[in-house]
Amino acid sequence: MLGLNRGFPYGEALLFLFLIVICPSATLLGQDTSYLDYLPTCNDSDLRQNRNFLEGTMEAPSLVKRIDSLGIVYCDAVANGDYKLQAGSLIGMANVYKFHVAHPEAMKVIFACSSKALEVSRKGGLVEEQFTVLERLSTAFTSNAFYGPALEYGQQFLDLSKKERDTVRMGEAYMLMGRTLREQRKFMESEHMLHRALELQTGSKNSKRNTAYA
Repeated sequence: MLGLNRGFPYGEALLFLFLIVICPSATLLGQDTSYLDYLPTCNDSDLRQNRNFLEGTMEAPSLVKRIDSLGIVYCDAVANGDYKLQAGSLIGMANVYKFHVAHPEAMKVIFACSSKALEVSRKGGLVEEQFTVLERLSTAFTSNAFYGPALEYGQQFLDLSKKERDTVRMGEAYMLMGRTLREQRKFMESEHMLHRALELQTGSKNSKRNTAYA
């Protein structure tokens, strides 16, 4: 969640220091809007400002083109009230920064795009997009030892799967939270979560998906 690029631990450390110092716990759970500073504002100069740190990188020309293209899609979607395109373009921007930009500032953009994607997905009732972002956020926070937010996003994933009566997703939610608890060395609670996941996944055609969390 958003899994962050494990190849750039220094960047990740700065991102989460930024989140803790600048954004209190309420912000991490989507109750603050300071992350908007790292989103496209649909103003050409601001779009460029958001990616000034790309200058000098080997992939900069192609990255700038991809980011600008996604920014145009996002701004058009905002103008037209198209939540699905907004969410999709934001997720796409997060992916570009995640896989191609080795810079601490990029990590802030990843979190901002993912948080906004979750917000607009909820407004538009976009279930799959919500699942995608919640999984990435929970995984990212677990990987960086921020277990409170990780469990909160995992719980939101579970709540959504229950609302949708999706047992496969319920199993994935228990896997997410089980992994977080395991990293906390809360082995009994983790085992309980993972056992619940396996119970739900028994006989499911998609049961192999959960091996990634275990």
